[in-house]
Order: sequence, then structure tokens, then C-alpha cells
Amino acid sequence: MIATLAHRGPDQQGELGDEKVRLGFCRLAILDLSHAGDQPMRDETGEYCITLNGEVFNYVELREQLKANGHEFRSTSDSEVALKAYMEWGTDCFRKFRGMWALSIWDKPRNRVVFARDYFGIKPLYFCHRPEGLFWASEIKAFDAAFGPLEENRACAFDYVVYGLLDHTDQTLFKDVYQLRPGEMAVSTEGTRLQRQVYWNLETALPEQRGRVAETDAIDRFRSLLLRGIDISLRSDVPVWILLSGGLDSSSIVSIVRHLYPDRAINTISVVHEDPAINEFEYVEAVARHTNCRVEKITIDAGAWVEELDALVYHQDEPVPQTTAVNHWHLMKALRQQGVKVILSGQGIDEILYGYVPIFMGYLFADLFAQLRWRRLWKEMKAHRNLREDWPRMFQRDFLLRMLKGFVPSQTARAFRARYLDRSEALIRGAVLHETRRRRDAYAPPRLAGLDLMRNAGYRMLTAESIPQILHYEDRNSMAFSIEQRVPFLDPDIVSLVFSLPAGVIVRDGRSKWILREALRGILPEKVRVRLSKLGFSTPESQWVASKEFQTYVQDQRLDTVLTQSIVDSEHFALRVKRLVAGKTAYSPVFWRVYNYALWKKRFRL
Repeated sequence: MIATLAHRGPDQQGELGDEKVRLGFCRLAILDLSHAGDQPMRDETGEYCITLNGEVFNYVELREQLKANGHEFRSTSDSEVALKAYMEWGTDCFRKFRGMWALSIWDKPRNRVVFARDYFGIKPLYFCHRPEGLFWASEIKAFDAAFGPLEENRACAFDYVVYGLLDHTDQTLFKDVYQLRPGEMAVSTEGTRLQRQVYWNLETALPEQRGRVAETDAIDRFRSLLLRGIDISLRSDVPVWILLSGGLDSSSIVSIVRHLYPDRAINTISVVHEDPAINEFEYVEAVARHTNCRVEKITIDAGAWVEELDALVYHQDEPVPQTTAVNHWHLMKALRQQGVKVILSGQGIDEILYGYVPIFMGYLFADLFAQLRWRRLWKEMKAHRNLREDWPRMFQRDFLLRMLKGFVPSQTARAFRARYLDRSEALIRGAVLHETRRRRDAYAPPRLAGLDLMRNAGYRMLTAESIPQILHYEDRNSMAFSIEQRVPFLDPDIVSLVFSLPAGVIVRDGRSKWILREALRGILPEKVRVRLSKLGFSTPESQWVASKEFQTYVQDQRLDTVLTQSIVDSEHFALRVKRLVAGKTAYSPVFWRVYNYALWKKRFRL
């Protein structure tokens, strides 16, 4: 199992244990590069042992508290701090951590192993129960290597193919392989199953007096948390780079680092596109002039994307719902060639500050309509009309539909799309539809009581729809090339504050991320601060899937044969593909999902 995960930690491998418990680890050395930071790590008594994947960014402050309580340290690593924190505070320590981690602690005095995963699931942790006992790992392929071919979880495969859902529950596409959910901990004692409990969730973290805060106080508090979060995420004993796209999110990170450290050398990497329609380099240059940062320009050769699909699918463990993962794979490969080991990105801020304007503004309009706030509704609609040239088309296609959707339960909307728009449900064999119906009816997307439609849409994206999928493919892609990707915006204090604020502080006058723009006034270059356009990390997915190159690859891989032994009606799918290639039917993301599902089944011998 350990050798299978060597790409996640090529700097050191170790294992220890006895006849009952055994821990193994592959280390990517980032804090304390000496052998004192090697894992698995014991305390000085040998009674406690830890493996920690990721980083506890506030380890410096925690170490000072622990020293004051009499603890001594043999290393400068965060792993030793996490271990001593558990020894001092027990499982209450997890709520004190800030960062990204998945850990296991062997507590010999209590005859148990304790597991915990960070607040948003940035780092993974999987379990597999076997007759021999309980096994755990950072990637599912470790179980596959140890036990031979696993079995497919057809219900989760259905969720993926039909709805594009992944990591929305604790189940995986592999039968009897489960994951620890974000903000969860678990305890395993000899002869018992895992006892799981939630140690943190957003609902309990929100203050009781939501929205009752002065606007200036909210901005000041947000700025303070933002600066602190980014500051501690820079802690490393190897160079930290920043992924700079020129967008508001990544530009904010670079500008905050310069604000915090006027004399610090800042290394950034930017992807340069030849297509002027998606080239953001003018904004990158504006940030570079403002912060005097170093910009390393790279280009991504996505032309060879088909050749690396097998490696991508293998490292992902499960099929990915979108081709942005392909772009990210090539980006991580390019970063590794540059010698990058730690990278900061702006991931997560779009979901909590409603950066996806066509999605969230419709929900905002629905909220204002339902609240009978006609003046504010008219003001926001007029602001959007004045700010966006394509307002008539955008209103009819996006905002109006989203506003109507806001009044429909999300389960109903998802089922309607699968049945009548994407027609993805029609691709599933009848027997599988019947088999999975009970589970589909039982699953309800997460919802926070007392929050409006827009913020509940953001909550769904944060916990079940968007962020879990993005974190999944970004972790696997980055670690495939031994790179740690940090996402400082996904901080529990930042997220809790944002969800407690009124919508008008987040979205105002047609602009999303209003509080971020105001908080960074004077810190962020004005050209970027007032920017409205958002390009993202897009791919020509429809052209890729319909291309002769990809269809030849499909034939060479005999994916049509794989699909005959799957939940998909292979004949029906083949007819739809034929119409797609001939230009007789519109593209839907379900085409990519089915092909990726077939590649996954073949790669893992399912």
C-alpha cells in the first residue's frame, strides 16, 4: 500500500506498529526538512504516534501554547505540534487547527486509533473494512493494490453519470470503500467498527445574530481574517509559489502577500494562452507592476490531452465530472518541471462570495422577489443591465431561469434536468434505474435553515456539488506530481463570517464579491479590483469529445465493449454519440461523464 502512494511523498517513507496496529507514510517534506520531521512520528514516550497528510498552518501559535503547558519539542514540524495538541486536549484539538489535513493518531493508552479530516475536505481519507481488519489510506488505489480488484458501487456510479455528483456523500464509486467527510473525526477501537462524529460544521459555527453587524465592521473583520489566513498559509521551509491568473481571487492573494511583506520576494506562475479571448495576461501585468512580483510564464500543451487520460484516470481514483481536471493536470505537470513544490491558489472564493454571476444572481433575484423587496430588485436588475453588454440574452437564459429555479426544490430541478434537458437518465439501463431509485429518493442536498436561496445555493456548492469535486481532482493532480496546493480562502473563520452576513454585503450594484473588493481597496490594483469579466480555467469540452482524435482513442480503448458491462445502455449511448459527431444533437456534459466512467472501469478492472 505504501509504495502505491509514493508520488504523494517521495522524500521519505516509513512504517511502524505491532501485531494489532500498523501505520505507514510517504512524506512530502515541507516543514522541518530534517529527519526529525519524518513520519510516522512517535512522542517521546512511544505511547502516541501520528501520520498527518497536509499542513496545520497555525502550528506556530499552538506550539507556544503547548510549551507554556510544559510540552517539549524535538522538531519544528507541524506534525509534532498536532500530536502534542491531541495529547493535551484530546479530540477537542481538531477545532483549534487551521489548515488542510487528514490524520491518524495511534493512542496506545486508550487502545484506539483516532482519525480526523479538515473542515472542507481539502485532504482525503478513505477506509476499507476487510475480514483482516480496518484499512485506511489517502487514495483508493492503495486498497486496489493490496487486495486486488475492488467492486463497483452502482448507486454512486448512477449519481456520477446522471447527475454529475461526486464526493457528495461518504460513499465512493467503489463498494465498501468510504471516506471521512469534511469536518468529521472517527475512532476505531479493537473489535469495533468506526465510531464517527462531526466536530465542526457551518450550521453550528454560524453566530446566532446573523446579519446584525455594521457594514464597516464586517469589512474590517473580513479583511483581518483574510490577511491572517493568507499569512499563515505561507509557512513553509521550501519556496512557496502563487498561481496568478489575473482574476480577482489569485490577484488578491499576491497583493495581500505584498501588503503583509513589503520586502519579500514573491514568486508567481501564470498560464499564458495564445487565444486572446481567454488571455488574461494584461491583468497579470497590472498585478506584477503593483506588487513587483516575479512572474514565470508557462503554456499548457493540451494538444496531447488524450495521451495522458489513462494516467489522469488512474491518479484520480474515481471519474471526474468535467474536463477542467485535464487542464489542471497539465498545469501541475508544468509546475513540477519548474521545480515548484508548494503553490497557493484562489480556489473556493467563488462559492462563498458568489463569483459565478449567472448562477447566483438568479437566486438573488428570487430572494428579493420572495421578500417583496421590489426597489432593491429593480436596482440590481438595472445595475446588471448597465454593466453587461449581453444583458438581454443573459437575463433570459440565466437570470430568469435561475430565479424561477430558486422556487423549485433542488432535487426536483436536478431530476428535471436529468430527465428532460440532458436526458442523462435515459442512458441508464432499466434494471439499474429500479435498483437505485430508493437511494436517489433518500438523498437530499444539504440546506441551512434560516438562510435564503442564494446562500443555500452557495452552501450546496461548498459542501456537495462544486467544491468537493474541485478539491478532489486538484489534490490528486497536484500530488501526482508531488506538489502541495494550498487554498487559503477555505478557512473556517472566513467562511463562517461570510455566511453570517446579509446578501447585500456580498453582492451589490451588479457586482459579486463586493466585500472582497471593498476590503482590498488600496491593496489590490484598481484595474483588477473593479474587473467584472471572469474567464475561469475553461476547456473546449464539446469539441474535444466530438473530435476525431478522441473518438479514435475511444475505439482503440474498446470503451464501447466496456460499456456493455456497465450501468449504461451502450446501444442508446452509441446512437447519441453518432448524432453528436454528425452535428445533429447538442453537446451535454453527460457525454464526457460516460466516457470517463468507461475509462475508469477499464483502468480499475471493474
